[in-house]
Amino acid sequence: MQMVFLVKELEMNSVAAAMKEAMDRAEAKFRHAKEVRERRSTKAARSKEAQLEKDEKAMQDEKELR
Repeated sequence: MQMVFLVKELEMNSVAAAMKEAMDRAEAKFRHAKEVRERRSTKAARSKEAQLEKDEKAMQDEKELR
């Protein structure tokens, strides 16, 4: 009877370890996706800011020509 209990306990530990590993992989994928999304957002914001600066400079240049 003791042997059956040990086998069941080992099986449960194995299942728990597999579940933890799967959760760790899922969390890593989630963190990676979040980082990629943040980088894209930052890049888009910088691009938009640069375009606004170009537009402002063009408007200033146009005013100076008049």
